Amino acid sequence: MEMKTTFRPGKLLLTIVNRHQGERLVGVGKAVGARGGTILLGRGTATNRILQALAIGDVSKDVLLTLLDDSQVEAVVRAQLSAASGDPRHLSGVAALIDVSGILRRVAGADEGNKAEGRRSEDMEAKWKLISIIVNNGYADEAMAAARKAGAAGGTILTGRGTGTEDDVKFFGISLVPEKEMLLILAESGLAPKIMDAVRNETSLKEPGSGIAYSIDVQEFYNLGR
Repeated sequence: MEMKTTFRPGKLLLTIVNRHQGERLVGVGKAVGARGGTILLGRGTATNRILQALAIGDVSKDVLLTLLDDSQVEAVVRAQLSAASGDPRHLSGVAALIDVSGILRRVAGADEGNKAEGRRSEDMEAKWKLISIIVNNGYADEAMAAARKAGAAGGTILTGRGTGTEDDVKFFGISLVPEKEMLLILAESGLAPKIMDAVRNETSLKEPGSGIAYSIDVQEFYNLGR
């Protein structure tokens, strides 16, 4: 049967747990229909015991990204919650469900019309935001300190690198640092603008080329292992 490439709406399930627990959750998801997941390595930034119990404390983290069809979401979320409730001392964390307008899929030609492509028509007001702040290496803790002053409870820091070339540096007239840190903060929607303003006004983000910040809606938010 002919295979075709298509974009379909779906969900991104972002799960943050302690290091070495991501693989376990990948297995849990695959057992109920998920195709797999991607694990990123990070560290938490929270300071009190309650937040550490939610897997957003200052320890090493697995950040699991799982792309799901709408029909898979309930089973995968339920499987993660069940695994965490059965072993809360070792498997605890947080999970956020994010709407995705298009997931690239390879499907059979006859199946192409079974699901609608493109952006969803419903417009639901989100109660939570995922704030993503990308800064030069070494500055994520500074951004987290500013965010905490504005009410953020904690966050998770990932490491990465930029893709700027020598031509980019010459064009913009600024010095680009290849090593990057990405700070992820889950916050209530009403608090998100205050956090973004604090990070923008109180950190090195005031300097050209120092980083970017953006926020996206979170459809649902889950505590694992509580």
